[in-house]
Amino acid sequence: IEGYIFDAGGSHIVFSKDQQLLATMLSFLDGKWVEHRRDARIYYRGRFIKYPFENGLYQLPPQERYECLASFVKHLVRRARGELKPPRNFKEWCYYVFGEAIANRHLVPYSEKIWKHPLKEISLDWVSGRVPEPPVEDVLKSAVGLPTEGYTHQLTFYYPLKGGIHSLARSLASKAQSKCVFLQDHPVKRIKPEDRCFIVSSGRKEYSVEKLVSTIPLPELLKALPDSAVPEKVKEAAKKLKYLSLAVVGLGVRGRAPPYHWVYLPFNGIAHRISFPSNYSPHNAPTGHYSVLAEISYLPSDDLSKMSDSSLMEKVVDDLHEMGVIKREHVVLSKVWRWNYAYIVYDHSYRSAVTTIKNYLNTLGITVAGRFGGWQYLNMDAVVDEALKVAEDINSSKN
Repeated sequence: IEGYIFDAGGSHIVFSKDQQLLATMLSFLDGKWVEHRRDARIYYRGRFIKYPFENGLYQLPPQERYECLASFVKHLVRRARGELKPPRNFKEWCYYVFGEAIANRHLVPYSEKIWKHPLKEISLDWVSGRVPEPPVEDVLKSAVGLPTEGYTHQLTFYYPLKGGIHSLARSLASKAQSKCVFLQDHPVKRIKPEDRCFIVSSGRKEYSVEKLVSTIPLPELLKALPDSAVPEKVKEAAKKLKYLSLAVVGLGVRGRAPPYHWVYLPFNGIAHRISFPSNYSPHNAPTGHYSVLAEISYLPSDDLSKMSDSSLMEKVVDDLHEMGVIKREHVVLSKVWRWNYAYIVYDHSYRSAVTTIKNYLNTLGITVAGRFGGWQYLNMDAVVDEALKVAEDINSSKN
């Protein structure tokens, strides 16, 4: 847009713990990528604290540093003595792992802001691998001013040189075109299971397919199936699926960007995270300008969902101006994107509901995959990994 490249779905980067998978993802870009060492921050009481919060304790005033360290150590001792019960929900987990002082300064308020649910209602099904427990040594070092890095699997990340994160998907599609047929602008309206095949209808045309892999959101897949064929227990399970929507505000700004890649906002403004895409690639903004992405999660029927795009844009600009991130008068371009399905909510009914639905789909021979198709909180690398495994399963079944 006018020389700016925005990732309309929010900030995305290329990284993975699995080095082979990372190499596969980078191969899609044919060497046209930029390597970065992460500089992410948390905006806390007017300061840009190093992320993760427990690795930035040295930037806090001495009294707060002491409170965070003392609370963390006391919880470690109580855990070792068996005085703390194992956590049953995400809020209890935050306190169990970090202690109240650290948890209340970032993880709890940030999580409440992004998830839009009381954290006691959030289960632990998604936590493993996404919110790692910090090494004790790192927290101790951070509190006394020795530099440490957390979430090291993400410390080095990559980004397409040109075209934004969407260029990764475009590149993959171009490589696959010789073996695949892509039908665009054919949204799935109906799916009718038949003997040894599926009839898939877009409303304009019907297709008969032997195998069906669905990546559309799980609730939409169930709506596309014949209603009379879906068991009542599956319909009841579908009602329990919870999710969050997302508004993404893109800003083009005159001047030089702050030196960070992204910033978490646990307390200030309506956005939960902002990022600076022009710091990901020099081709993401015109010379002398920079770009900002603000991400705002919301429930499908809350006040934010009813807020007009112009009001949302004005609020984000006001918030960032107040924080000193931008100057209001330097904003030269703005754009809003909205996504109905953005985050899967892992409440305490999640596991049983998803299991019931997937078991039913298995009886039909339908494979589900992806963040929304599989109804799981996956990063981009995990989605690619799952897609590769599904493709491998399909190919092996042909032999």
